[in-house]
Amino acid sequence: VGRLRDNIAIEVARQGFISQLMDNIAAGVVAVGRENRINEINSVMERFLRCDKSDFLGRDIAELVPDLAGHAPHAELEIPATINGVSVLLNRIPILHREAQCR
Repeated sequence: VGRLRDNIAIEVARQGFISQLMDNIAAGVVAVGRENRINEINSVMERFLRCDKSDFLGRDIAELVPDLAGHAPHAELEIPATINGVSVLLNRIPILHREAQCR
């Protein structure tokens, strides 16, 4: 039980660190997992969306950015898209972690 409690504390601290790191990036960031589900949204993107990030967490990225539907999970730069009626350029940068690809 003590080890489980320690592991949970470590995971909570790690998530807090990741959230702080993302919130200190000047660009809007959306972190998406392998199932194309939104895992995290930074505060810049949250302000751009004019919504609370909890409205999008767990949802498919294509619901937020329909222009990404069907795009391959490899690195792509300057993908033209529309979010909330605003034209934007997106960068998709896959991140490898523990031999598993996270998008």
